[in-house]
Amino acid sequence: MLKSSIPAGVVQGLVVDGQSGMPFAGANIVIKGTTTGTQTDFDGKFSIKAKSGDILVFTYIGFDDFAVTIGKDNYYEIRLPTSSAKLDQVVVTAFGIARESPENEKIMVRGYSSISENSNALIVIDGKIATSEELENLNPEEILSSKVLENKEAIALYGIEGKNGAIVVTTKGSINLESVQVRKNLQETAFFFPQLKTDEEGNVSFHFTNSEALTKWKLQPLAHTKDLKSALLVKETLTQKELMVLPNFPRFLRVNDTIQISAKIASLTENTLT
Repeated sequence: MLKSSIPAGVVQGLVVDGQSGMPFAGANIVIKGTTTGTQTDFDGKFSIKAKSGDILVFTYIGFDDFAVTIGKDNYYEIRLPTSSAKLDQVVVTAFGIARESPENEKIMVRGYSSISENSNALIVIDGKIATSEELENLNPEEILSSKVLENKEAIALYGIEGKNGAIVVTTKGSINLESVQVRKNLQETAFFFPQLKTDEEGNVSFHFTNSEALTKWKLQPLAHTKDLKSALLVKETLTQKELMVLPNFPRFLRVNDTIQISAKIASLTENTLT
């Protein structure tokens, strides 16, 4: 298609699913033999500088690559055909990893995990590259988390081996809670220099918003004269009462609702309060 509204030397178009016609956001477009490329926007549209004779290669996870040779047209609608050996057919479920091909050829893994024989995705278990057999032998109950990485993200993490994407699995055995250092000192210290204001009688005042996590402030005003005489005053103030009840109200209510209000009681004293 030739559109007069498109500037010279620019090719634009739309990339959609070959079956459903839904637009693809983030599809890759590269001029073959170069590093010049772009991606489709949220609506599946793209724009790239190209000339007649250039070959545009369209790629998207889960679909076959598609190439178009630029001719006299400057607008193209690309319909990508579905592939049976791409990564987006790997589905991460709550029970593990499952993958089905159009031929319904499966290797059933113990429990709820399965992955097809012809998957080319890189498999990483607990930070180490593994085989499909190792994945199949995992007990689903030992899987803490699993996620699928597209090719760009996988290449950034694992190099060229991640060109077909990656399946990353973390097991419960990879986390050693004994090595976690428990924080015992919960004190926090904050410093600030307030903007002081003096009234006609020489009284000094300032305003600030205190953090809810801080319960005690130390004020240290320092005054000096031109002949270097100075004075220091140290005062402490509590930003919470010794005993506080902090109710937690719901964000909204409707007429005739029955609610239960939970509350937290905070005490800053070791003495018995009555």
